[in-house]
Amino acid sequence: MTIFLRSFLTFWIATVAIISISFGLILMTHHLNRVPPVSVPLPGLQACLQTTIQAKRAGRLTQAADQCRLVYILDPSRTELLATAGSSAARSLAAEVTPSNPIALLAFRNEVGMIAFDAPINNEHFVGVAILPGRANGPPPLLWWQFAVAAVVSAITCLLLTRYFIDPIRKLQRSTELFGRGNLGSRPDASLLERKDELGDLSRTVSQMSSRIGTLLSSQKNFLIQVSHELGSPLSRMNVALALVRRKANPALLPELNRIQGDSSELNSMIQQLLRLARLESGLEEEEEEAYSLNELLNQVCLDNQFTAEHTSKQVHLLSFSQINMRGYRELLKRALDNILRNAIRFTPEGGCVEVDVLSRPNGLVVIQVKDSGIGVQDDKLEAIFEPFVRASSDRSGAGLGLAIARQAVHANRGTIRALNCVEGGLLIEVSLPYVPSSLTEAALRSSSTSVDI
Repeated sequence: MTIFLRSFLTFWIATVAIISISFGLILMTHHLNRVPPVSVPLPGLQACLQTTIQAKRAGRLTQAADQCRLVYILDPSRTELLATAGSSAARSLAAEVTPSNPIALLAFRNEVGMIAFDAPINNEHFVGVAILPGRANGPPPLLWWQFAVAAVVSAITCLLLTRYFIDPIRKLQRSTELFGRGNLGSRPDASLLERKDELGDLSRTVSQMSSRIGTLLSSQKNFLIQVSHELGSPLSRMNVALALVRRKANPALLPELNRIQGDSSELNSMIQQLLRLARLESGLEEEEEEAYSLNELLNQVCLDNQFTAEHTSKQVHLLSFSQINMRGYRELLKRALDNILRNAIRFTPEGGCVEVDVLSRPNGLVVIQVKDSGIGVQDDKLEAIFEPFVRASSDRSGAGLGLAIARQAVHANRGTIRALNCVEGGLLIEVSLPYVPSSLTEAALRSSSTSVDI
């Protein structure tokens, strides 16, 4: 459950609880406060009493009294003609009735009341006591509508209040997410920076932090570019001097000179990779997008790397797949796949095989899988191997820049790259890229075969 929903429900439930408690107190007050009927049906009661007395003379007193709800009757001599069980209250109430005071009411309890009244019959005054149903002074129907309106208004109020607190947090989260993905120019919205509360302070702090980190990373990239460029010139002069020394040197010095030549070549390769990585991260290595065939590109990359793999008795096997059209930076993708394949060949044991497969997904993506038969990578390094100067194992060969360059090249093609350990052993690199629908004409693509085994 999101913090937005939790906050909204918390506010709303608390508000509805308060409204419900208030509503319950109102109901309880109205329930306890009972009032007698608006008008007392005295003529009807007197007629009912007369009927009851006539019934007494006919021997049907109890039945007639039940119909009239009579519980107590006094004749003119104040003799009890009818006294039901528990009629002490009725007896007390009847004593209050006189010809000058013909009616007396007893306070209502539990929705019923008691009335004592004088009934002149044949010039004789009888006193009767009857039970009357009470009328509860309950809440009017409008009160229920007021409760519903209060619940709806509280829901809207809580929703607006929750959005007031949560929306700025979401905006701040989006800006920091963009910054984390590499958009160093991403900053919180101006509306957040202008706030005068704690959220505004947080937004300004995040903006300052982003500016400092962006400046630091830009300085680092510029430093790499400048240093790599500056190292290139003396390295070139050193190679020229080494070639001149070879001509004049004693043959006994050739092993040492060869070692110097090898280290110089490795250093030159590292400098070139650093320059390439810095340009990719800075967006300086721009190319024109073009339409191309993925089949042809993979065939070329696999053939080039098969030549290297054969020297160590290894194989590169490209599985069959249907024609797939792509649009993007072809040379950048070629460089990325070349680095991935070289890395897979290096960690594949002698006699092993590197498999390259291509899968089409229904969401408009094509997945290129490169699987080696090595020992894999520790799970905690599956993400780190795409960082510069991080090696997958204790092997000290290489500078650890190949996969970092591959990741930047794949990102430039609007794709993603990840590493997985296979259950049967080996490392699997997956490159996911958007592909062009088949509406592209074949004239825009280079001719290529649909599958090849190398």
